[in-house]
Amino acid sequence: DPSHQHQRRPSHLRSDPRSPGLKPAKKGQVYFGRFYLGKRHFHHKGDRYLCGGFCFDGPRLCLGIPCTPFTNTPHTAAQPRKAPMDTTFSHIKAVFCDIDGTLLTSQHTVSPRTVAAIRALRERGALFGLCTGRDAHATEAMYKLWGIEGLVDVLVGCGGAEVIDRAHDINELSYPLPGETIARICKHMADLPATPVCPRDGVFYVPESNACVEHLSRVDGVPYQVVDFAEFLREPQPKVMFTMAPEVMPRVIERASTFADDTVKAAALQTTQRLYEFMDPRVSKTRGLVRVAELNDMELQDICVFGDADNDTCMVADAGVGVAMANGSDATRAAADFVTASNDKDGIAIFIEEHLL
Repeated sequence: DPSHQHQRRPSHLRSDPRSPGLKPAKKGQVYFGRFYLGKRHFHHKGDRYLCGGFCFDGPRLCLGIPCTPFTNTPHTAAQPRKAPMDTTFSHIKAVFCDIDGTLLTSQHTVSPRTVAAIRALRERGALFGLCTGRDAHATEAMYKLWGIEGLVDVLVGCGGAEVIDRAHDINELSYPLPGETIARICKHMADLPATPVCPRDGVFYVPESNACVEHLSRVDGVPYQVVDFAEFLREPQPKVMFTMAPEVMPRVIERASTFADDTVKAAALQTTQRLYEFMDPRVSKTRGLVRVAELNDMELQDICVFGDADNDTCMVADAGVGVAMANGSDATRAAADFVTASNDKDGIAIFIEEHLL
């Protein structure tokens, strides 16, 4: 089955992510019921591009935004983008996966085959972790539902700002956004039908309840709480997200691009058709993985990652082995060393079984 072949991307596509084809309720009560257009600096290091944070006050690059499946083609030999790879993969000490569109199927489940592959990987002695834009504490609460309880060694959350490593008793939050920065962003976006959401400690904090907030809460399995946002923003927060109906997203992207304030530095990216996020420009998934490597006496080159969306491009490009899902974005597939089957066709399990066990 060609869809199960893992393809090494041609070097002219993998050496630079900017490859041809890419365009440069009541307060206090708790309730239950994440395409990307980014401006990213690419810092050249040797023949690699290390992806830094998103920001509004520097050179801008518009990455391709359609995140649609594609048909795999036969294996193509190519010169490696990074240092020559150990094709036995014996150097890999840890595997990290994005969640939405990667680990989870379109039905928001983890397939039995993927669970079995993760278990076998850990039995072999490798660490298994998640690297997600989701809030870390809310993600941990989903392990049992997803069938991966006891299988996750390390969790990188909030796009790299949070690192939870239970074995080392580490629970870190780096580079939160100042409350006054979030307040200025909210003011700039105020007349749009988009609601600010701050994820923290397993809860979505919002200034009001509406259908979009309820949809986000239900899909992510995270409770939300309506609070006095002015009071809430007296403290720094990991990030701020804006949730909206899909048809509003183009207006949000356009408005975000006009946010210009020399006193405010924030990253901005669209993560789904309904969610647009702002965070500190120093935050990235690569930054979170570098911290994990430091804690576990390994190098970034010892880590294999799986991702699908443009906010995964950074870690896919920078890790020792970067694997994109067949359903991944153009940017992520171009930056990857390999492309595996889609999240609905056991892509993670297939790659682990064929290369890491």
